[in-house]
Amino acid sequence: AITFSLSFGVNLYFNKKMATDASAKYSRQLFNSVYFVFVIIALIAAAPISETLKGQILSLIGIVISGAIALSSTTLLGNALAGIILRMTRNFKTGDFIQINEYFGKVSARSLLNIEIQTFDRGLISLPNLFISSNPLKVLPESGVFVAVEVSLGYDVPRSKVERALVNAAKENDIENAYVEVKSLLDHSILYLLHALVTDLEKYVSTRSRLHASVVDELHRQKVEIVSPKFVNSRPIDQTPIIAKEDHIV
Repeated sequence: AITFSLSFGVNLYFNKKMATDASAKYSRQLFNSVYFVFVIIALIAAAPISETLKGQILSLIGIVISGAIALSSTTLLGNALAGIILRMTRNFKTGDFIQINEYFGKVSARSLLNIEIQTFDRGLISLPNLFISSNPLKVLPESGVFVAVEVSLGYDVPRSKVERALVNAAKENDIENAYVEVKSLLDHSILYLLHALVTDLEKYVSTRSRLHASVVDELHRQKVEIVSPKFVNSRPIDQTPIIAKEDHIV
């Protein structure tokens, strides 16, 4: 009666807490798992059987748990252990924007076995904790993140003119902390990289899109042709002959 009453009371507490804190789901799952093992051991210890049989049963449980831990790399227990490790390291928390390989979004919920991230199209992706702990994890800081815009222009366009146009494009989107990097000197063009600090992560994608559009508009206003220097184009010319005709010789 005490066991079931305690379990009911704790789960009722976590259900109320989860209404305001999604991370409480992880704590409830961890408590239930540990509590279940504790109850099993307590029941065996209190059972009216011989001490020898109790020891054998407890030894068997220990062997099963040890074997499960040894094989945890491909089991549910592996995700549970990875979830505990992620909680201990505290690399990220609910509400952070993270990127794991091709997955990018906002952490909406965490549990003992997996996490859920909300992408910018408002879809939910569930990722196992074991996958997260075994792949590089990028966390976007709350202070903001730099958006990069690449553009390659020919050597005939003055560098100062390009840098001024790119900075003006950032200012059109109310981004003051922007600078231009000359990333590479290619065979036929110069590769410029505009770094602009976005402080509102909720508008990361929309700001990046507007920034690309502003770069195009500003370069057009500056009469800078945005086309690869390798591009070959034919344009009509006036009717004036460019090769003089020879006089007719009788």
